[in-house]
Parts: sequence; structure tokens; C-alpha cells
Amino acid sequence: MGNIDLFNEINTILKNKGISASRASVESGLSVDFIRNLKRKPFRPKLDNLQKLANYLGVNVNIFLQTLDEKISPLNVSALVSKIDEILQIKGISERKACIDAGISTDFIRDMRRKGNAPKTDKILKLAQSLNVDVNVFLHALNEKIPLNTFAEPNLPFTTINIVGQVEAGRWAENLQWPREDWLPFLFPNDTPYKDHPLFALKVKGDSMNLVYPDGSIVIAVNFCDLGRTPENGDCVLTVRRDPLTDCYESTLKIVQIRDDGSVLLWPRSNNPDFTRPIQLPELTTNYQGGKVNGDTSPPPDIHIQSLIIWSLSSVQKILI
Repeated sequence: MGNIDLFNEINTILKNKGISASRASVESGLSVDFIRNLKRKPFRPKLDNLQKLANYLGVNVNIFLQTLDEKISPLNVSALVSKIDEILQIKGISERKACIDAGISTDFIRDMRRKGNAPKTDKILKLAQSLNVDVNVFLHALNEKIPLNTFAEPNLPFTTINIVGQVEAGRWAENLQWPREDWLPFLFPNDTPYKDHPLFALKVKGDSMNLVYPDGSIVIAVNFCDLGRTPENGDCVLTVRRDPLTDCYESTLKIVQIRDDGSVLLWPRSNNPDFTRPIQLPELTTNYQGGKVNGDTSPPPDIHIQSLIIWSLSSVQKILI
């Protein structure tokens, strides 16, 4: 298989959606001829570009990746396993944990080592994302025709974290995180006081905190369990509430106020009158079981103050004088 199969797969989706190839390319943030060139030129598209196109079309990127799988020799598989072993040793992670974190079979690496099984590209992509390495490092081990990035990544003052979901007041869902294949990489400065802690990013939806984080903002967070401390006055926190009747969850951003009597108010910051009342907790804790809380819903679900917001990115708003 090759680019023709990929082009035909994309073209079928475009026809079903009534979208032209040039429009899909441009609105995905790619060059206007990206899709057309798949048919015209013998090149292997970058996986991040395919991910952008998949996100735009609302399909799983695996649909595209499967058309690019090529016949791989056992020698190439051995080279891939050696590269994976090298990275796991550097990071101090076992094969089993790496597979579990990536959401793939725990036998994925072992089967390649013992049986020479040719891996699927989507599995390699998940493993690379979990290990926070460029997937082309693995693909190059399988096929030397696939180029490696030429920039000196260790010298860059950034690290890559993932946008793993969205935070939106009033939206209840069974799972607050997106599927792992939908996570979006995000460059973040690696010289912050939190550089040694696991970080993640969320997209802000809605206007419950629009005076601080307008709709569409990106916030970076670190879990309090990783910080080893409890929330403090003035902290902006990610609060997760569980409805015990439906077992669904709502995530919101709130500002912490600790009162003299030890009780806690979790405040929104919004010009929407629907988001003006705080969540009230009788004491400071990162976990609170509902039943005695007076808040902006009644009866309240379980409450968990999960994460500290440490950084944000948002568009510039108009300033009226």
C-alpha cells in the first residue's frame, strides 16, 4: 500500500462530507496541495500532519495510518526493539508499564522481540506519545527512508506535554479526558518551578471563568498529589465533581478562598450571572464527599480539588477605554 491508498481513503471521506481537498488541507492548517500531492508525489506524510487532518475531519487517525503500513522484515523489527529498549532504559520504565501507559497490549514489545511481529503504525504512535518521543525515531528504525527530525531537541528550552481534554462548567461526562489518540501535543517552557512534575494541558470551554480564562484558552496543570501540598489562598484549581446518581463528572476552574474558620470557598470569575456563586466546603481538603456542602447545586456531588493551574495561554481580548 502507499499514498494512493491513503489518498483514496481521504477522498472517500471528503466526498461523504462534501468538502474539497484544498479546503480540507487549508482548514486543517496544512498546505493547500497537501491532499492532492498524496496522489501526485511519492512521499510519506508526517504523522502530525495526518493527525491534524483527522482532527479536522472528525475521524480516528488510525484510519489513515493503516493505509501506510508496509511489509517489515524481522531485521527492521529487531532494530525497532533495540531503539525502544534504549529509550526505556534512559527513562527507567519497564516494558509492561510503557505498554500500559500507552494503552496497548502488555505483550506488544515482547512479541516483537520473541516473534519478530511487525507492529501496526497506530501502536507505534501511541507508544511514542506515551514516552514523549518523536514517533519518527521509531519509524526510522523500521524504515531508514523515513527521515528523523534534524533539530537538536535536547537544546530547546521547551518540553512537550499533551492537551488531554477540556474543562467546562455545566458539562457532565463519563470521562473527562479525551481518548489518548486525540491528545494534542503542546510545547511548554521547561524552566518553570514545576519542570520536574508531571504536567498536562486542558482546553477551556464556556464562560464560567471568562474574566481570567476566556473560552478557548489553554491551561497547564499539575496534580496536588504530585506537588505534595494542599491548595492555598488564591490558587486557581481544577475541581472535579461526581454525580453519585449518574456517576458522571464535571470539571471546573475555581479560585480558592480559605476563611478564618477553616471553611473554603471555590469561586468562579465570570461576567455570566449563572456563574457567580461559590462552591462551599466545610474544611480544606482535596477530597470531599457530598451530603453536607452548600454550593451552587443541591444536593451536591462528590468534590475533588485535583490540580493547580500554573500557566495559561489565551487570545488577546479587546480593551475598551
